[in-house]
Amino acid sequence: MQYFIKHSFRNILQIFLRRTLIICALVLVVLCGILAICFLVPVPPKASIDPVSTANSTTMPADTVYVYVAEYLYHTGLILPVRSGVHDWSKEIDCLETSEYAEFGWGDSTYFMAGTVNIRMALSALFASRASVMGVVGLDAPPFYTQPTQMQRLSLKPSEYAACVAYLRSCFVWKPNGENKGAERIQQGFWGNRSAFYQANPASVGRYSFVNNCNVWSARCLRHTGRTTPLWAGIPQVLQWHVQTKK
Repeated sequence: MQYFIKHSFRNILQIFLRRTLIICALVLVVLCGILAICFLVPVPPKASIDPVSTANSTTMPADTVYVYVAEYLYHTGLILPVRSGVHDWSKEIDCLETSEYAEFGWGDSTYFMAGTVNIRMALSALFASRASVMGVVGLDAPPFYTQPTQMQRLSLKPSEYAACVAYLRSCFVWKPNGENKGAERIQQGFWGNRSAFYQANPASVGRYSFVNNCNVWSARCLRHTGRTTPLWAGIPQVLQWHVQTKK
């Protein structure tokens, strides 16, 4: 009787483990399929929102505006000219007065502005973010001293760039009327007085999370330029692949 019980228990355990492995394999296949769809299926370009006024422009619109998509292992940012025929960022972002280019990025306020980061802080940013900020760094002409691990250059028409600028401006919180024009500054960044963090507008950027991270934000900006982007650009390598193959 004891042998029969042990033998039956062993068979039941083997059947349970076998079925568990099959279910896990099926779940893994489904997850891989979902990720493949998110990474590979392109999203059509977003309809352009009202372009910004060129009242603060210092030059006439050129035929081409170069925009760079910079990758830093797990983070992406967009590098734009500070002054162009479309827009002059130095009149609105106080850390860009002496720069030729500016890198814009978005991230969780605690994680993005921390001098050092840890696993707990990263998990909090991905799953329990309370606020987000815009990070801006003033740069000279390429090669940029921030040294991206990978960088793609896009050639935009003035109208495409204007749509990108319009969306990017909507991501900031601006000082109220009656004060000096400019974005609401929080603190200086890590690259000296040519870098700073600014208040992000939740209505435009949403809440920072695993599914709505800095790479998704970069893809959203590029979608306003008329470029196709992945259904979910959760990791920078996927966004760069779309940028590289669909310039």
